[in-house]
Amino acid sequence: MIATAAAARRFVFLMADWGERMTDRKKRERVVAEITLPHLVQLAEEIGIPMTREAAIAFLNQEGRAYDMWKRMMQAGEDFIKLSLRNEQRTTTLRPAPPSRLAV
Repeated sequence: MIATAAAARRFVFLMADWGERMTDRKKRERVVAEITLPHLVQLAEEIGIPMTREAAIAFLNQEGRAYDMWKRMMQAGEDFIKLSLRNEQRTTTLRPAPPSRLAV
C-alpha cells in the first residue's frame, strides 16, 4: 500500500514515464521497484532542497547509498510479503465454513 496520496501520484507518474501503468489484472511473476533520478530530485524539492541531476547522481553514489537503498527496498518488500501472507492466512482461517447442505 502506498502511504500517501502524494506518493501514489508520484508512483503513477513514474509508471507513466516508464511506459506502463500498474494494474491489478496482470499476472506477474516478479515486481521491480525503481527510484529514478527525476524521482530523487522531486523528493528533494518536496523537502525544500533544490537538486540538479548531477547532484542526484552524486548523492546516490556517495557512501554506498544506492546499495543501501536497494537493501532497504528489498527488506521492505519482504516484510510486506510476510505481513500480507500472515493477514491472508488469518482471514482465511477466520472465515466461517459454508453451511452444510442436508439431504432431504
